[in-house]
Amino acid sequence: MMLENYENAAPHTLEALENLRSWDMMEWYVVPILGIIFYISVIEIRKARKNNNWDPIFCVLTILGMVFFNETWNSWVCWFTGKSAIWTTPGDTAFLIMFGINFEILCLFLVNGFMYGNLNNKNEKDKNTKILGIPNRWFYGLVLAGTSVIVEHFLNRAGLLVWYYSFWDHSFIGFWLILWIGYFLFYLACILVLKLKTKKKKLIAIFGIYSVPAIMNIIAALVGMVY
Repeated sequence: MMLENYENAAPHTLEALENLRSWDMMEWYVVPILGIIFYISVIEIRKARKNNNWDPIFCVLTILGMVFFNETWNSWVCWFTGKSAIWTTPGDTAFLIMFGINFEILCLFLVNGFMYGNLNNKNEKDKNTKILGIPNRWFYGLVLAGTSVIVEHFLNRAGLLVWYYSFWDHSFIGFWLILWIGYFLFYLACILVLKLKTKKKKLIAIFGIYSVPAIMNIIAALVGMVY
């Protein structure tokens, strides 16, 4: 999948292009991971139906939608620069979905959505409490985002996750960019969705989140962009 647009691409970008959505990368460990994901999903849906609290499900859908958006514009950066995405996962994986996300990362984001949704109680009194002076939902979002940044740091050191640009690295500025844009933005979207009063409004908001990257990818397909 070598195109003229990527003739001067960075080595990790060329590696990612070779592995992009290749079924040859598939491994057996996908089966038990999917089994665990399906089991967790069934349990959470049963809980939601029993307690009439669909917030964890809404959080999962919101985070996955934000991941879809982030990975789409990240891939657009790679296409328009012809060099590299902001972040790239070129190495070993069961399935490379886009330049910056693979099967394993997607599964982690899905579980993170359930975690965040369950950390936030639907009860009005509980959800408005503060931890260390920070609103409940913001605190848990920052903790999960901060933990993700630490994990990403080690993945980068191991060469599994490549940061190409100087503003997105181990510097002070890079840390905050990765924290806010790379992760906390997902939880901020959850906070805004959960503030809506009805399921219908929450679903409409989530649909809006998915619509943006969906339109971006349709445009990309029509003009022949490859990522």
